[in-house]
Amino acid sequence: MIRTVTGDVSIEKIKNTLSHEHITFGKPGYVGDDDNCYSRETAYKNALRRIDMIKKYNVNLVVDANTAECGRDPHLLKKIPLDTDVF
Repeated sequence: MIRTVTGDVSIEKIKNTLSHEHITFGKPGYVGDDDNCYSRETAYKNALRRIDMIKKYNVNLVVDANTAECGRDPHLLKKIPLDTDVF
């Protein structure tokens, strides 16, 4: 069993895995930057394009290794697997 942001997934459902990815990234301190240009909508669209790219390699599990201070967006990380067939 593998724990994901959307719940547990049986190992039998996993095809291929990317084990150290960064769905979003911001330099440390970006949250306090008044010129911060992060857009969840833009990040979502970019993520969907990347998910489409990895599907041709039978990848259906992505491990996001991002840390909180470098732009981890838990709301986005939960939305992506709900809208795609990639955990």
